[in-house]
Amino acid sequence: QNATAISLINSMLNSDYANTKKRATVPKKWIDSGGSYTIKLQLTNFLNQYSQSSTSVTVTSVAKQPVVSIAGPKQVSKYRANAITLKAIGSVPLCGGVAAAAGAYTIEYTWKVYVGSIFQSTIKSVSKDPRYFKLRAYTLDANTVYTVYVTASLEGNTATSSVTLSLGSAGVVASI
Repeated sequence: QNATAISLINSMLNSDYANTKKRATVPKKWIDSGGSYTIKLQLTNFLNQYSQSSTSVTVTSVAKQPVVSIAGPKQVSKYRANAITLKAIGSVPLCGGVAAAAGAYTIEYTWKVYVGSIFQSTIKSVSKDPRYFKLRAYTLDANTVYTVYVTASLEGNTATSSVTLSLGSAGVVASI
């Protein structure tokens, strides 16, 4: 890490942000990619009592790293007669934990289905929207546990999430 930049950061934070009325922003040019920084804050009240806290931040070199999750529970139980619909929720976080505006980046989604460690290449989503994984009823086998993975890709960077899908068997139902 650049000692001059650290000194500039310390000076700026201690002189320009003597109170908590505004958010401190450190210029990007002073931050080293791959560097780790510990930020300490000490607050003192009018009685000269103080409290302090610190946090560590690691700066990654990947500017557009997507994150992805699958909406809903991580384990889903269904029957063969049920259609399956899963939705991927992808975003690209920016500094401060804020996600980029919707549509700012085009994230590509790839869905894969496994039984144990065996890829089920014949099971394909019928959805036209790549964010959704949809299967018609009776596509999957009863009494089988599937793991459905979604991978979000953006400019060579990827993130993955998964759901365990358990298909049970239903008894015979008579109707007149």
